[in-house]
Amino acid sequence: MAVKIRLTRLGRKKRPFYRIIVLDERKRRDGAYLDKIGTYDPVVKPRQIIIDHDLALKWLNQGAQLSDTVKNLFRFDGVMLRWDMSKRDYDQVKIEEAVKEHRGRNISKIQSKVDDLNKVEQAKKDAVNKAAEEAEKKAQQEAQAAKKKADDDAKAAEDAAAETVKEEAPAKEAKAEEAPAEAPAEEAKAEEAPAEEAKTEEAPAEAPAEEAKVEEAPAEEVKAEESAAEVVEETPAEEAPAEGADAEAADDKGDGKEKAE
Repeated sequence: MAVKIRLTRLGRKKRPFYRIIVLDERKRRDGAYLDKIGTYDPVVKPRQIIIDHDLALKWLNQGAQLSDTVKNLFRFDGVMLRWDMSKRDYDQVKIEEAVKEHRGRNISKIQSKVDDLNKVEQAKKDAVNKAAEEAEKKAQQEAQAAKKKADDDAKAAEDAAAETVKEEAPAKEAKAEEAPAEAPAEEAKAEEAPAEEAKTEEAPAEAPAEEAKVEEAPAEEVKAEESAAEVVEETPAEEAPAEGADAEAADDKGDGKEKAE
């Protein structure tokens, strides 16, 4: 039976957690396993590796095959060093010291890498915080500048208004001096107002006289028509004597001529 030491996945989405198990190579990854050797958590920093060295050596001595990931984990944790030194018949004390030193060295390397990553992350955070502080400081400076400009504009407007008031004051005083001179004229107009009212009262009295004149006008027209008729009637009588006078003048002329002859 081919035995293999490999990882089986546990945990939730985006947060994996693995078991190091021994199982028949012909079975699926998450199927029933023969033995559990340890665990591996890649999420935490530094990564956590827990391996039972005695069980690992037991299955290695029985010819179990290692997956690539499990082989790297065994090397990191000193299992492969322990197995190699045990095959060479090293003293157990020396093996423990060598494995302890090996694990300490690897852990320090991992820790230094973790520290570097933490420094990079901290530098990024500091840069972000610094940028935010600078932006806030710049915004405060702009706000202060805008406020100062607004105050200066308001002060300039107040000064301009004050100057305008000062310039308009003499004109107002001149108008105030002219006002008393106009007051007597207004009083005279006020005195003339009663006289105009009296004229207005006399106007209704004259109105009846005008109406009487209008009534007399038809009578005068009648008289004018009668006088015209009389003139027409008298005209023929006046013309008749005129014609007789002309005849007599003619006779007188004839007599004169005869006497001349």
